[in-house]
Amino acid sequence: YMVRVMYCEMLGHDASFALIPALQFASDPNLLTKKAAYLALTQLLDYKHELVLLLVNTLLSDLKSDNFVVVASALVVATKLIGADLINAVLPLVTERLGHPRESVRKKAVMALHHFHQMDPDRSGPLAGMDIERHFRTSLCDKEPSVMAATLNALYTIAATNAVPFRQLIPSLTSILKQVVEHRLPKSYDYHRFPAPFIQIKLLKLLRVLGAGDKAASDNMSAVVALALRRAAAAGNHTIGHAIVYEAVRTITELYPNPQLLASAAEAVAILIKSSSHNLKYCGLTALAAITRVSPKYAQEHQVAVIDCLEDPDETLKLKTLELLVTMTKANNVQVVVERLMAFLRSPSCSSDEVLKRHIAGQVVELAEKYAPDTTWFLRVMAEVFEAGGEVLQPQLAHNLCRLVAEQDSELHTAAVKMFIGILNNGATPASSARPAAAAGSDGGAAATRGVLPEILLCCICWVLGEYGQLAEQLPPPWKATLGQVMDKLCAAVASAQPSATARAYLLSAITKLAARQAARQGNPSSALRPEAEDWLHKSESSSVVELQQRAQEARALLRLPPSTVVAVLPFDASCEEFEPAELEDAKGLTFLEGYVNEALANGAQPYNPPPELIQGMLDDDDLDTLGQPGSFIQAAAKQPHALRFNAYEPAQAPPAATSAAVAVPVAVSSSSSSRGLIGATAPAAAAANGEAAGYQQQQPNNEPQLMLKGANRGRWGPAQYSSTSSSSSTSTPPAVAAAEPSASSSNKQSIKTSQQQQHQKAASEKDKLAASLFGFGDTAASSAGSIRSKSPASKAPAAAAALTAAPLVDLLGEDVSPTPAPAAASAATGRLSTQPEANPLD
Repeated sequence: YMVRVMYCEMLGHDASFALIPALQFASDPNLLTKKAAYLALTQLLDYKHELVLLLVNTLLSDLKSDNFVVVASALVVATKLIGADLINAVLPLVTERLGHPRESVRKKAVMALHHFHQMDPDRSGPLAGMDIERHFRTSLCDKEPSVMAATLNALYTIAATNAVPFRQLIPSLTSILKQVVEHRLPKSYDYHRFPAPFIQIKLLKLLRVLGAGDKAASDNMSAVVALALRRAAAAGNHTIGHAIVYEAVRTITELYPNPQLLASAAEAVAILIKSSSHNLKYCGLTALAAITRVSPKYAQEHQVAVIDCLEDPDETLKLKTLELLVTMTKANNVQVVVERLMAFLRSPSCSSDEVLKRHIAGQVVELAEKYAPDTTWFLRVMAEVFEAGGEVLQPQLAHNLCRLVAEQDSELHTAAVKMFIGILNNGATPASSARPAAAAGSDGGAAATRGVLPEILLCCICWVLGEYGQLAEQLPPPWKATLGQVMDKLCAAVASAQPSATARAYLLSAITKLAARQAARQGNPSSALRPEAEDWLHKSESSSVVELQQRAQEARALLRLPPSTVVAVLPFDASCEEFEPAELEDAKGLTFLEGYVNEALANGAQPYNPPPELIQGMLDDDDLDTLGQPGSFIQAAAKQPHALRFNAYEPAQAPPAATSAAVAVPVAVSSSSSSRGLIGATAPAAAAANGEAAGYQQQQPNNEPQLMLKGANRGRWGPAQYSSTSSSSSTSTPPAVAAAEPSASSSNKQSIKTSQQQQHQKAASEKDKLAASLFGFGDTAASSAGSIRSKSPASKAPAAAAALTAAPLVDLLGEDVSPTPAPAAASAATGRLSTQPEANPLD
């Protein structure tokens, strides 16, 4: 049954129905049933499940069992299912089983302690105050290799966080490693004639952690590590032997540098690099990279093998080789390494992986900044990096490049202008233009589409050409260009790239600088802008981006100034100029604005008073002592009527109710009578004509919708007592409509319709409230109903007749609940609201 449950769970079905039976089977005295139940529970549950609590008593009883198989099974379950909140329940019995006579029980007890340490690594929970390392040191000296091997894993986990307390174990560990290498362990631990290779790997990893950067510890273990490396390299060509060699080399590179050990490690790595297996080559390159970080000279012995790996079609192996070349880079080989890295950056495998592209581009930038032979080469490499991986690079790289160009001499400025003009002419960098068309189309990079440059490269080009664009007039063809031509090239390049707001801002700055220099030469600022630049400036002035609007307005205002002012504001090659201390003091005092201020004062402008002077002018002598107290500014502002008021606004109050004002009542009209859209009536007069003036004025402010139906014994909703006069809505059509002016067609018809309106007015207000209760638009219900009736094809009355026609109220059950009409008009109050066309009562 338990096996079938595990099979169902393995197929993805929900097997939670078997959890309770599995917990019951775990208490079965039959050993096979117990083991099957334990196995099922470890597969169906985890240590966070709430049903694990029901298993604790069973585990405690099994840990006390005399049968070592039951104890071992319970320890395995404790390793899988005991969480941090249940450790204290089983910890005493687990530590007690460390001294069990059976080695399998002791090994599983060590594994359980290791699991408990992983649950509480900081010793701040159930393991607080417990010396768990003492148990591991005792188990390390166990006579059984299996218990010792289980302890190595636990010690490695603890020593990885703090290795200092465990360095005293180095003599014991080196002694164990020497015994293992010399075949002191039983043959049952051999694997393909290698003595306990997995124990050797664990020991090498632990020694690497304990001896890292410590000379004394490294000297104690160097001899046995060299012995393990030598025996593994000479044992034969097998994968497990190569694994031991790899771990030994990694251990040697982490220890305090020892020339003899490094030479042995470099010799052993040659076996891995020259192997025909790509996996072994990858491990060899990783090990060689670790060696070159300590001593780069050992990589020269494997130049041929490294080049072969660099030409390998395996992209993973090629990437690992490039990382090795980065560690081997110096000033004499940086150009070759960067060229290889750039070729890989443009490859299809790299262009489709943004993380890899960012990593390779970062390595190229780092090498170029560290080992660049000259600034021109650095400038070219950065442009190629921006082109190949610009969309994943940080904008700070572009800022660094612009700062480098600005800090150099005029020779580099000319070289930068020449290179960027060439990029704008060709739509790509020189390196990308030199590649075959097939290669450029297959790499999928940014250079595959000619004329479309990455934004980070466009920003650099705009800044450099805007700052030093006039140097293009001194270049030979085909790089020679005037300021206007440079302006056109920039506009065309940015327009073809679908730029963002940042790129357009860079373009506006470049256009402004170039136009300023053109205006200074011609003496006419109005003709300094080219048509394309004028179009960009015009679009930016109405852009939704505030920064673009500001830049465009500033450029427009600047170009209206005299040429001398424009040149003073935007001088040539002044991006790195700094203010002198005296100039900074003048800038802080705003002394350069004195002429402008004096001219404004002479023209009648009011002088500016700083806030302290303003407050002191408003305060009396008695209030000067309270200047810093809360509310002093408000009091000062209140004493001067023309000053700003800092107190809060008065709360809004409702307007008084109108008693005699005329109210205009909007009424829905048909299209045939659009000339009479509003019918004016005096509300109080009309209400007095109906005898309801007082009720109308009192109930008008009450616009809250209510569902109230008349009649106490008719099975309707609402209270028993119902008054139609007290439930009128302020948004319904008031009785004032009864006093509307008569229609121009017939006074007799108008009087009849006025009488009908008086009879159905009470029902209209109740209908409005019902509509408001159901749909939430009681203020428009009356006009909506009038609109429906006015659209009826059978309605032929004029606008006033259609507007004044009202139907009685119909409740949710479809029955008439209209108020009882007056006796004189009872015969006219029998209509119902319907979607069918209703007959004109005048016909």
